[in-house]
Amino acid sequence: MKYIGARCPDVEEFSVTVDSDRAQLSETLRSCKKLRRLQCPPFDSAAWMHLSTIPTLLNVNIFTSRTIHYPLDNLNFATFLRLTYLSLYGIEVASAVAIMQHSKFPSLKEFEMHVRVLHWAEAEQLVHALSLCKASQTLESIKISSRKQTQEHTSDSLTAVKQFLCFKELRTLGLCVHYPIYLDDDLLFEAMSTWPHIHSFQLMNWHPSPATVTFRGLFAALRLCPHLQDLQVSVDARNIDIEPEVESFQHTSLNNLIIDSCELEAVNVEGVARIIYSMLPAVGQVMCSNGGVPRLWYNVNMHLDLLRNRPSSAPGHRNTEAALALS
Repeated sequence: MKYIGARCPDVEEFSVTVDSDRAQLSETLRSCKKLRRLQCPPFDSAAWMHLSTIPTLLNVNIFTSRTIHYPLDNLNFATFLRLTYLSLYGIEVASAVAIMQHSKFPSLKEFEMHVRVLHWAEAEQLVHALSLCKASQTLESIKISSRKQTQEHTSDSLTAVKQFLCFKELRTLGLCVHYPIYLDDDLLFEAMSTWPHIHSFQLMNWHPSPATVTFRGLFAALRLCPHLQDLQVSVDARNIDIEPEVESFQHTSLNNLIIDSCELEAVNVEGVARIIYSMLPAVGQVMCSNGGVPRLWYNVNMHLDLLRNRPSSAPGHRNTEAALALS
């Protein structure tokens, strides 16, 4: 707060953590010449254009505690030459889209967007604008989330994964929304072949739709991303289309597996457990998106524990098999 209303030509770190007078904040920002990191509430278009002329600026975090109208007029393709991190928290999606459409980020590596409510049409606009932001060769991390469900009902799926294939250096993709995110075996394979350096791939949908990714499709894709550590997708657990005993492949880096699915009755939990045990040795247990363990995955994890704790001797092996059969 001590900066508000003052001229700060030599300030390198500028942080305001409470809502402030926008005119005064904007005036102060326009006086900055050597900023490296900025964290503050929304400011006007003139300040945004000025910030793009500061060659030292690396990090920008714009946030507000409440969703507000944030008009950005007269943006004229501002180029942030060295900006590597951009976070937008709480501002309306239309403003974020305007920023993406009228700015260039040739060095951007991380983008985060958190909103209270994200409508389907807004989500599609944001994803499309981000895919055109001239950062296809640099962007490594994308995180987009919304907190509250909307009242609209749509059967359409978000096309984010398909549109983000332009980002060849992607290492982290995290989407947390209230709509289905389109993903099938072919698209997952294409995504993993496009992002060989991916470490975290998490598609969190609070209302899972019927899964279109199979175990065979999942492991075909996993062969292409040896560095993957965190995975969250919807998988058709009813379809056991792979035999782990005859597969030689193991993905040893994956250690955090979250599967979104409804409580399914017709699932061979022992078969699912054997797939995870044989092919994902670093996965301790399977979780679901709300942080809990629904009954399906509780049963799978129980079988996993039995498989991992069985003695190596033949009698012990037989006893464990009997326990699995009786559980």
